[in-house]
Amino acid sequence: MDANTCSKPKATGAQTTNHAKKNTSEVSSKAHAPAEPPVAAELRDLVRRAQEGDAATLPRIKEIMDEHPEVWRHVGDLSTLAEQAWTAVVSADNPLTVESLQRNIKEIKVDLLGDQPTRLMRMIVDEIVIVWMECKYLETVSAEPKNATLKQNNFLLKRLESAQKRFDYAIQRLETVRRLLKASESVPTLKLHDTQEKVA
Repeated sequence: MDANTCSKPKATGAQTTNHAKKNTSEVSSKAHAPAEPPVAAELRDLVRRAQEGDAATLPRIKEIMDEHPEVWRHVGDLSTLAEQAWTAVVSADNPLTVESLQRNIKEIKVDLLGDQPTRLMRMIVDEIVIVWMECKYLETVSAEPKNATLKQNNFLLKRLESAQKRFDYAIQRLETVRRLLKASESVPTLKLHDTQEKVA
């Protein structure tokens, strides 16, 4: 991926109009969602009761989250939620485009993360991918002929410029983290004490 531009993907997807295709795309989207934790059924019932005003369910909800950290990791993964939302927008829920985009994103992340990624690197790469998808969507929308007013076009242009700046900034941050990690690895360890006893 070019660090200075939001490079264009090969395809952006077309809006599906057939009801059967829409149903198929919904099934495909569910199939690609993260695996649901086994305790999710109980948790859904507890959450429903809590939303209806049953405060007695809160301790059990917290207990489940303590016992099953995969639950809050699954539900609270904001990067994945944002990525899925943009995937749906960019692909227009076209199953082929969804699958292609997911494979492309996976390949991009592998290329950018390297062999030993840190948590900070993963967070930055997630942001790079999300903003990249936003750039592609805005570029596609701006290229489509439509009866938009000058005000609407200016607003779209500002959004695109903002997304491109955030994309470039995220790339710069990733490069900065890489340089800092590389520099820390090259710093020699100071030997303050001789661990070998000298024999008289």
